Amino acid sequence: MWRFTRFTNRLNTLRVGLLGGAALAVLYACAESTAPANLLSTAGIIVREFQYPDSIKYPSDAVRLASASSTRPTSGSGLSASLQGSSSLALSSSASLSSSPSVPSYTVASVTYNPEAAPTLGKGPNCDDCLMSNVPLGVNGVPFNFTFFGKVYDKINIGSNGIVGFGDYMRDGCCAGSVIPLNDFNNNIIALGQSDWVPNRTTSIRYETRGSAPSRRFLIQFTNVMESSGSGLMTVQLVLYEQSNDIVIYTDTLSTSIKSHVLTQGIENATGDEAEFVAGRVAAKYILKKDAVKFSVTATNKAPVITAPANLSVNTGPAVCAANVNIGTATATDDAPGVTVSGVRSDGLALDAAYPKGVITITWTATDAEKVYSSAPQTVTVSDKENPSITAPENKSVRTNKGVSFATVDVGTATAADNCPNVTVTGARSDNAPLAAGFPLGVTTITWTAKDAAGNLASANQTVSVRANQPPVISVPPAIAVNTDPGVCAASVNPGTASATDDMPGTVVTSVRNDALPVSSAYPKGFTVITWTATDAEGATASATQSVTVSDKEKPSISAPANVSVGNDPGLATAIVAVGSAVASDNCIKVSVSGARSDGLSLESPYPVGSTIITWKATDPSLNSSTATQSVVVRDITPPTIFVPASFSVNATSSSGAAVNYAVSASDNVGVTSLSCYAASGSQFPIGLSSVNCSAFDAAGNRGVGSFTVTVRGARDQLALLVAYVSGSPLSNGVANPLLNQLDAASRALANNDSHVACVKLDDFISLVGKKSANIPADDRAQMLADGVRIENVLGCH
Repeated sequence: MWRFTRFTNRLNTLRVGLLGGAALAVLYACAESTAPANLLSTAGIIVREFQYPDSIKYPSDAVRLASASSTRPTSGSGLSASLQGSSSLALSSSASLSSSPSVPSYTVASVTYNPEAAPTLGKGPNCDDCLMSNVPLGVNGVPFNFTFFGKVYDKINIGSNGIVGFGDYMRDGCCAGSVIPLNDFNNNIIALGQSDWVPNRTTSIRYETRGSAPSRRFLIQFTNVMESSGSGLMTVQLVLYEQSNDIVIYTDTLSTSIKSHVLTQGIENATGDEAEFVAGRVAAKYILKKDAVKFSVTATNKAPVITAPANLSVNTGPAVCAANVNIGTATATDDAPGVTVSGVRSDGLALDAAYPKGVITITWTATDAEKVYSSAPQTVTVSDKENPSITAPENKSVRTNKGVSFATVDVGTATAADNCPNVTVTGARSDNAPLAAGFPLGVTTITWTAKDAAGNLASANQTVSVRANQPPVISVPPAIAVNTDPGVCAASVNPGTASATDDMPGTVVTSVRNDALPVSSAYPKGFTVITWTATDAEGATASATQSVTVSDKEKPSISAPANVSVGNDPGLATAIVAVGSAVASDNCIKVSVSGARSDGLSLESPYPVGSTIITWKATDPSLNSSTATQSVVVRDITPPTIFVPASFSVNATSSSGAAVNYAVSASDNVGVTSLSCYAASGSQFPIGLSSVNCSAFDAAGNRGVGSFTVTVRGARDQLALLVAYVSGSPLSNGVANPLLNQLDAASRALANNDSHVACVKLDDFISLVGKKSANIPADDRAQMLADGVRIENVLGCH
């Protein structure tokens, strides 16, 4: 927002001393329209006459302004004088508050308007009269050093009113077109088009860093930023160039509409005693279109050029987790003597200290006599390639635990050492079992592995030998396979007896059936296992199994239910039928009965018209089966249902009536074989009432009937409907009444059987509809004309 008090204070600050009787040359450029047109277009400036508001006055104190390339007028209308005094618009201007002219730090030149694509990454301030401070010029932690009036900065401040600056010399984002140079609360600035703008109405201040070091560019763009309380608009792009430290301002559009909103475009140093700008662009009213201005450093101290030593990759020293490294030294060149080079390690240790395992970054910095510096990184990567050492526990030799075939063994733990800490030790058995699990008979190898943090490995082996009491050797009778005995689900079997041998006397042989019955009992259908066990005097055992398989080869018997014959269910092509269930028996109790219909449906599903065969099947658990059949006959006793339209009326299209179309359908629980009506659809129906009779038949000869009437409206009935339509249309009386008069006359003529007069009146009605078409809606007009012509056809008028 515009603040008159603050702006007046800034003008008062100009009163810095008397310089003779000289008047202020260029503060507010009140341009006359006397400059040649070609001079104005050269710089892209459109000069507008500007009247100061009553609250703003010229400072009474004199200030002398000096330029590196031209001398400013000391009287007259600043910008106007500059335009008339040269064959091309003065582009380079410098101002100083000293008593004598000073050599500017920058040159100012017009350049080709060629802005870059608008930045999109960073969002600037979007509030009124506000400031976004310390915005990094670089990205991803890589600094972007920019020299401005001899000082190096890596951050920038962005003000909402078209002004940016460096360091803490810029204190807010306010306000409209300040005077430069002027030592006030906003110094060390670049004014892109300073005035009273409101970016929060467009959220369109964006910034971005582009390119690669050392040729990067930092862009700030104000896009379509609107003037506070006015219609002015600002679209300006600022580009800051790395190394060259050039400043380019691309102005697409810059104008204000309010008298008090003057504009400033230029640069000013930190002490407010030097500024560079195009003549007439400081605290003045003007319009810029497609304009570009470049500020170039005339005598800049370039940053030193530093070259870091090559990155290093080394291994740790023997038995230590670090390495002594000769990192070398960075070298630097500069445009003046006195460059110093220093290096700082990322871990804070001295450069000649041992480098630990990992990656250490050394930041080398070259600083010249004027404290301008540049930096370059060097990395030292220390890798651990030394394998750890490991010692396995002593080998073990033991017997199995009593009564089992394994031994419980405390194997101990391997010990390991390494040059770097955090070594882990693991043990893996050759049988893949956990270390604490029992060890089986024989030799198990444990491989102990030491692994350090870098993945270096070392291994050592340990063996565990387990020996055991040898069990007896047992021999069992051969497997037996028999069929069930007749009429029962089992078989009597003599399995025989197992025998055993051992390395000592006293072995006992026992037998156990898996069904817990005695070995001599009958064996049921299926698979029975006899486990024979030999136990020696020390409790060592040996077991073997004998199988007895009893098969069921006897088929079950089955009786199907009686055949069924029924009529179809009402309105359906099916019938729900209780078919009953077959009865089956078998030598083995568990016999299943199933029924399969010839149409593949379930037994409970409705049965279709016709004959369906059910095949009943009895199956025992051994898949022995028998079958029997049953037939289910469903008769069709339902006639078709016919669907006719409701009685309806149509308009005659000629004196003989009208061709009438209608739709008739029929359905049947099984299927309709024929459907016919009299009179047929599409035939000519006379004027008046006609009856239509329809019949439908199904394959079983069942018949269904239906009928309806068709009324064909004659000319009188149609004329009455047309009168009602015109009366109901949204027409003015001046349109509707003449139309209704013609239709009423035609109706009276028809009542007197005078078709000729009726035709004449209908012609008059049709003609009148055409004449009044502009006052009749298109749909209504089309309907009236179609009805009139059709009634004439019925009367045979033409």
